[in-house]
Amino acid sequence: MNSFVTIDVETANSKRSICQIGIAKFVNGKVVEEWSSLIDPETDFGRKQIAIHGINKELVYGMPKIPEVAEHIRHLLESEVAVCHTFFDYSVLFNSFKLYGLKQISTTWLNTEEVAKKTWKDTEIKGSNLSDLCSRFGYEYKAHDALEDAKAAGFILLTAINESKINLESWIKNNKKPRSTEDMSSEKSKGNKSHYKSVLNGISLKRFGNPAGHLTGEVIVFTDYPDDEKHINAALAAAVGCDVDKGVTKRTTILVQGDRDSSKFNGVEQSANRKRAEDYKLKGQNINIIHDHEFRNLIKINHE
Repeated sequence: MNSFVTIDVETANSKRSICQIGIAKFVNGKVVEEWSSLIDPETDFGRKQIAIHGINKELVYGMPKIPEVAEHIRHLLESEVAVCHTFFDYSVLFNSFKLYGLKQISTTWLNTEEVAKKTWKDTEIKGSNLSDLCSRFGYEYKAHDALEDAKAAGFILLTAINESKINLESWIKNNKKPRSTEDMSSEKSKGNKSHYKSVLNGISLKRFGNPAGHLTGEVIVFTDYPDDEKHINAALAAAVGCDVDKGVTKRTTILVQGDRDSSKFNGVEQSANRKRAEDYKLKGQNINIIHDHEFRNLIKINHE
């Protein structure tokens, strides 16, 4: 196995609608085919997203919509090893196809962020995002251009394969289980608490859910948990499809309440996240507030 296809998407807003897509095919370590297009997301653009990639409504006017390019995307990805840096791109593409009622693409996915974390153990300190890794290994590219990001992800994968001496097929097998749940549980069980906490300091709680999970579309927040338990729960939630946020927002659909000991919080009975969730519920937002045992039942049900 000596070929793979990398993909990256840029989005119009926090709902993750595609406004640009870039795909590059690598064979024997070289780019042999590439394709990129602006996409009309048929929705408004967020100011935050425009500031990141510079794409706005005027630029995508008259550009194709996802259904118009879906078959070309399928042609490039179907039955290939599809590579992206974090499963954000996978999730966005999956949800975009789902939104338009399109048949999902049958392919094998590989997350280069996970490959990087397993290849270079110091990424928790030096950073595992695409720009950090490219800067570290001397790869110059234009960040937040979908095709440039896609090719950069390919470079990171090739670099990891070269340094680890692990081939592509083996990386696919190694990457099937969520790293976060295994690695963090292992660290905790070993009792190496100081190292475990230092690892947590370098990991963002925010996660994008597995789009094939039963809870895809849910946005979950954990409150009143120790940091180590929050991270483990976040990994479990992401594995069954939930996006995980650090704090309650208008996107939140589930708040999981841990056991709160008010004596540890200066007598305050409710966390800020719980209060915010209650306020949003009063305003009509559909937020389900559940407790830890209900969360355990929820992920158990959806694994069965």
